[in-house]
Amino acid sequence: MRASVCTRIGASEIGAVQVRFGRRRSISGTSLVEVLVTMVILVLGILTVIRIYPLGFNALRHSENITIAQRLAQAELDRWKSNPAGLPDLIAAVDPKGIPVGSVLDPTVGPDDWSIRSDVVPEEAVYWSDVNKTRKIIGEAARIPPPVPTVFGDASVYTLAFGPIEWPTDRIPSEQDADIYIQVYGSPMRGVDIRSMTPEEQKELLANLGQRRYAIDYERAVIAVAPAPYPRQLRADYSYRTRSGELKTVVGDVLNVPAGTGRPYVEIPLGVVNRRSPRYDPAVLLGKGGGIEPGTELVYPKLQYVPFDQPFSPANELQYKVVGNYPAAGQFGATIAFHPKAQERLAGGSPGTAGAATAYIDYHVLNWHVLREDKGVPNSPPYDIKLALPFIKEAGVATEEGLPGQGPVPLRTYKGVVPSLPGVSVVAVDMEDGSLLVNRLGKTDYFTVDYRNGIVRLPETAMFLTPKGDFVRKPVAGRALRFYYQADGDWAVAVQKAASTYSVVAGPVRMLTYGTCMPLRPVLLSEGGRQRYYLRVLFPIADQGKSVLLSYSYWDRNGLKRTVYGVGAQITDRYVPGISSDPNGELSGSSLLHPYVQIPLPDDVNPQRGIQVFDVRGTSLRAITIWREGNRWKYQDVSTFLTRQGT
Repeated sequence: MRASVCTRIGASEIGAVQVRFGRRRSISGTSLVEVLVTMVILVLGILTVIRIYPLGFNALRHSENITIAQRLAQAELDRWKSNPAGLPDLIAAVDPKGIPVGSVLDPTVGPDDWSIRSDVVPEEAVYWSDVNKTRKIIGEAARIPPPVPTVFGDASVYTLAFGPIEWPTDRIPSEQDADIYIQVYGSPMRGVDIRSMTPEEQKELLANLGQRRYAIDYERAVIAVAPAPYPRQLRADYSYRTRSGELKTVVGDVLNVPAGTGRPYVEIPLGVVNRRSPRYDPAVLLGKGGGIEPGTELVYPKLQYVPFDQPFSPANELQYKVVGNYPAAGQFGATIAFHPKAQERLAGGSPGTAGAATAYIDYHVLNWHVLREDKGVPNSPPYDIKLALPFIKEAGVATEEGLPGQGPVPLRTYKGVVPSLPGVSVVAVDMEDGSLLVNRLGKTDYFTVDYRNGIVRLPETAMFLTPKGDFVRKPVAGRALRFYYQADGDWAVAVQKAASTYSVVAGPVRMLTYGTCMPLRPVLLSEGGRQRYYLRVLFPIADQGKSVLLSYSYWDRNGLKRTVYGVGAQITDRYVPGISSDPNGELSGSSLLHPYVQIPLPDDVNPQRGIQVFDVRGTSLRAITIWREGNRWKYQDVSTFLTRQGT
């Protein structure tokens, strides 16, 4: 960086020197040696100033970086403020050792845990370290638009909010293995607990479930659903107890429902008790006091994945494709094509209706260090796009690439923005049809990049690679493009979010999982010279610093039950000794310490009757920018309160 600054300043001064000496040469002449000596003196002078005042130059650069970082983070929040209905339910960390990979959530990863995972191979460390630990998007809400004609047939098309996404780099996945990368599902079905029902009531329920209800036996970990004339799939999320007393959470358990058997209902075991399921856990505790944690389960109708080059089924309307006949199209285009009748089916309407339909999508962001910017191309030349950051990483050029806590930053040859496109530094996606535009060295039909200044220079017409794999020349003027690139300093912009809702855990557990919380008994504390009772609610370690709205009921000293709605609170950003998942609020050596919210209770509360927490909702959204200055990592974050509209 210093050498390039010196060269720029030196060139300016050198030009002035040459002009002055050129005018004098007609009078007395100037030797080349004198010119070179003057140049050396100027360069040495500049270097001396930089060495004398390094803190000043570093401070200026740091100040500029802070401004850019805040702008990037704020832009991410502003994007979601314009579309709150599309917010995901949760953004979570996953355990890379889980089977299948990405299916096991890890609620012990704190929001500012930038450490390097030591249990993965070095080549994969970047995907499981720093902000990349938390990159699983769960339940992104996609409003399904009406179907339109496309080059691959009629479909309802939706582009994911984040990208690039994790997708195979060497093939298009089959129907069997696509669930590892992406799952698409409808609104949750309504569950009915059969434990308190008489045999006659159970029989009546099971004979009249319909397509939007299911019955559940928590102790056996089995659900019952109505049959359909074709095989289909359901998706289930739930928490269950193990013999060791742990509470574990499963997200995206795929349940295969066979075609109708002539019976009024079909029983389906959940994955943890199904030996043929990859989610099977021999340590699950069944029976009274075990099984599925009541109230934690969510069951959805799951849409079936269809490879891009295959047609939709005329019988099963709950189908989707990931647009693209080659891996990079799926990664960068990140576009879902729904069955042309999926909107009608998920809206619950009859043929010809146009009700609103929403699907929910789980997937993984590939790498938060790949920056994403939405830009509009000018309507007239020059068709130049200024990106947020200068010093874009260039494929094939040696650059510093490091991770927080790694020590001295190694110098490596940059291979490209993602493995599926080796040698490509910048990718642009046409938001209209998902076609790709990439920079290729010496190919002006694509575009060129001023890497130093962060400028993309587009030609009047460019060669776009369509999702089908064909090249099409299109004018660039006025197009909406989404750019992906990486920048020197290993910049990253990540998003973190509290769970949309939290289930209240009834019994003690060693570790709270995502989307759960545990109220403790009221605690008496001193406040301003007087004593007052407070409600403490424990939350997962991953939710430090996030904000929630909490509703609860209490009994006053006259024995009347009263309700308090929507109390806002921030989960502590630290662990407090003495707070654990012990229901008595006492320190337990076998339990992890958890962050918590602490809410003052009304003066007339009767603490002996306890508190009933019945509704907890996450309200915070955070965007964080991290970058490296030399060997030191910096960050800036921006938070706001934001929930889906109507929730």
